[in-house]
Amino acid sequence: MYPIAVVGSGIEAPSLDSVRTGRIRRRDKRGWSSHRPSGSHIIGTNATRVLRALGLGDALEQIAHIPDREQIRLGRSGYLLAELPLAKFYADRYGARLINIEQHELAGMLNAELAKPCDSPLHEIARHHQLVIMTASEPAETSGQFSFFHARMPRTKLAPQCNVTCLLERQVAWEFSTQSTTHFFFSTPIGCQLKAMDRHPTIQDAVAQATPIAWPVRDGIRQHWVEGNLVYSSHASYPTTAYFRESLSCDFEDAWVLSRMLENYEEDMHDGLSEYARYRQVRARKITRETESLTASLTQPVAAKRIMRNLGIALS
Repeated sequence: MYPIAVVGSGIEAPSLDSVRTGRIRRRDKRGWSSHRPSGSHIIGTNATRVLRALGLGDALEQIAHIPDREQIRLGRSGYLLAELPLAKFYADRYGARLINIEQHELAGMLNAELAKPCDSPLHEIARHHQLVIMTASEPAETSGQFSFFHARMPRTKLAPQCNVTCLLERQVAWEFSTQSTTHFFFSTPIGCQLKAMDRHPTIQDAVAQATPIAWPVRDGIRQHWVEGNLVYSSHASYPTTAYFRESLSCDFEDAWVLSRMLENYEEDMHDGLSEYARYRQVRARKITRETESLTASLTQPVAAKRIMRNLGIALS
């Protein structure tokens, strides 16, 4: 197999490492931010299905936390708008589970080191490798119209079996637990003060401890996914955001499809890359539509439309 370089940050490189696409050399340019700055993950069923196909299902369940339900609440009162089953329901319906996990534990399970900073310019890396996979590109903007915050707290007794989304005006809070830690993410329009949610004192404590994080935001889908011996994947190719968490684990899907195409078209790498782009662009367009729709709904600026949104969530 020809030498491959993976250029990216966070868990994207280990996810490509796990599919054994070849002799991989990772590189992470200084100044690029991981799309998961907290070092924690909610991994959707498509990604856990990939990990199971790699024979890592049993190891994954030993280190992951499997929430049994998801709740959507009003942030000010804590009123429960909707509750959705996860765990067994997802396993029966999708053949895989949604999981919460710490990034370092996931990387350890994949037997892969996280990407390390490297000052080598991209053209130099491309010169020494037959294929360079870009999993993260330098963003044109950071966080778009919103600021993001993260708080890490000891695992609480509040709702360790739930992944919770709280809605407060144009602000959103996400709460989820791993085996050892409870994580809180908050988003608020840039320039607006982060308000404490009234559902429980624990959330107020999390707001008080929350620190700003940079969340790279990509504007739309990349037009060309293959340029010479460069191929763009996951977060270098389409928007990923906290508002639509399924988008955050698509790197595992991309890694799986890319590895299969490189294997099937081993005699003609560029045909394999073209097929990879053709298959994944369809998925990327769907992810982008869902991302834009859900982001607009959760950050709705008009009060009357927020009431209708909440009513729709409750009735659905």
